[in-house]
Amino acid sequence: WTPASAGYIAGMPYFHQYSNRINPSGSCQNTCIAIVLKYYVANDITPDRISAKWGTYKAQSTGGLEAIFNEEAALRGLSARDRSTPNGTLQELHALLDAGRPVIVHGGFSEVGHLLVLIGYDERFYYVMDPASKWTERVNGGFTNKDDSEIGRYTRYDRAAVENAIVSTGHRNFVRMHAIYFEEGDLAATWEGSITDSVAVGSAVELAGYVRVHRADSEGPEPRVYADLSAVGGPAVLEFREEGEGLYPLAEAFAAGGITSCNSITFFVRQGEKEAIITRDVVILPSENQVIFAREFGPNWRQGFIANVDLALREAEPGREALAVEASGFTLEYLPLEPLNASGYRALRFSFHPGEATTGLRGAFSLQLNEDPRKVENLIDGFLAGVDMERREWQQVEVPLWAFAPLEDPIYSIRLFGNLRGTFYLDDIELVSALFPAPHLKASWQGLVPDSLTAGSEFELRERIRVSSTEEDGPLPEVFADLSDLGGPSEVALDRVGEGVYLLAAKMRVDVPNGLKALRVHIRQNAADKLLETTLVRELVVLPASDQVVFADRYGENWQQGCRQCRHRFRGGHPGICGQFFPGARCRRVYLGIQADHSGGSGGLSSPASGFPPW
Repeated sequence: WTPASAGYIAGMPYFHQYSNRINPSGSCQNTCIAIVLKYYVANDITPDRISAKWGTYKAQSTGGLEAIFNEEAALRGLSARDRSTPNGTLQELHALLDAGRPVIVHGGFSEVGHLLVLIGYDERFYYVMDPASKWTERVNGGFTNKDDSEIGRYTRYDRAAVENAIVSTGHRNFVRMHAIYFEEGDLAATWEGSITDSVAVGSAVELAGYVRVHRADSEGPEPRVYADLSAVGGPAVLEFREEGEGLYPLAEAFAAGGITSCNSITFFVRQGEKEAIITRDVVILPSENQVIFAREFGPNWRQGFIANVDLALREAEPGREALAVEASGFTLEYLPLEPLNASGYRALRFSFHPGEATTGLRGAFSLQLNEDPRKVENLIDGFLAGVDMERREWQQVEVPLWAFAPLEDPIYSIRLFGNLRGTFYLDDIELVSALFPAPHLKASWQGLVPDSLTAGSEFELRERIRVSSTEEDGPLPEVFADLSDLGGPSEVALDRVGEGVYLLAAKMRVDVPNGLKALRVHIRQNAADKLLETTLVRELVVLPASDQVVFADRYGENWQQGCRQCRHRFRGGHPGICGQFFPGARCRRVYLGIQADHSGGSGGLSSPASGFPPW
């Protein structure tokens, strides 16, 4: 899998194709066009307007969709354009999503095919605007809940399932997709400079850089350039003055204000009736964590739905009082007094003690946001695995909010539920501000590891690794390399040769077959409440030391004759017998005087001339 980096695009509009009046079941393609055009500010667009003008057949092809998209965009004066391709790759798809551009894809989501809009991805999911409803996540599997006009909005599907549906074996493993690009108009602008992506309430926002204006009409009136910084606590109208050809500098500092959410700084360039707009998002971070429950409710929270539990404050251990949860299977819900914007918070964290609680054969302890079945994380044996029922001690469980992405709606419910039976303890439940980074390790290569080696050659490594940790007061990280892929030892300790710098020194013979190999450096550090780990990987290719003979007067040592008629290699103990199995019976094609039978029948074969026994 390609490493994930995009997250998802916020602020996408949505249309539900089964709410269309014109051919609802056959208008997914026009609905996707409308979703993307409306995102690029075609405010009057609807799927039915497209269908009334173009019908619902033309956009089913990649070229037809491109033609409709581009003409409708041009009619509205938009610079966004579609470049369709029947032979895209997953790498190209990910690059577009990384750049924040929605991608319409064709795929085998139903028996007749379907189009949807991808808006992001990570290690586990693709984030999607699905005009139909909720896909079953099976190739050609179809959809459920078609009457729910919102279920396809900001949904997410398993990453492997989506790739199985969009990577077409009938088109040489390519993706049929639509890449958004932008045509430069008569007036264009770019921001060049520094804008932070997040800042805490009350702290200083510093903007430094300039707007570069590109004008096709140099004889027209001078453009007016200004910014609206009010969403982050700055002035609503900040005028720019030109200094140099087309350059409008900005240097501004102010205290961050506004609510904790994702806000936009907007730059405007206007020349007569022409306009260019640049936006940059800045997240306003809360200055402290938000307490949900810590022996009592936080000021903005209250108890919600509960089932199969008795709650009481008791000593979990001498000197520590906590919420005792006596459960028989359980559901425990917390509700904010007002829906809470999740922007600016990075995780939900709580303290957990298993007490005397037990589980069934498969332990379940899950966290759910907004009563949404798509936003559930199992904390015992799931992807995050934050709860260990075997450790009868306090554990700090931290669930990153990206696990519940997309978080397009405010948080209005947090539920803990599972099959625990008996008494366990909870304490210090809180939303953690992104102002406080999670404990983590980072590492990077400081030199150039070769990208290829020759099998059988001598190889000397002297590479420096730079390691940094958020836990500077903790013990020094342990750093060691795994060289087993290259024929070396599986654990080589690295010496610390400077502040945060470690030396990998090894000399060995590359005594392994040719192929793609990996050199791994593992870093571990015991932090206050958890083990921090990361791995640095460098792939390289081991090249064969010499050519491999397939046939030259005779077969090479690793090669043999295959069956000359059915093209299968020999198997079994008798020369000349093809050992390939076909459905229902063994393939009996031979070529040393025996009749061939690929029919799958049960009758025997024999040949007196050859002396072969029946098969």
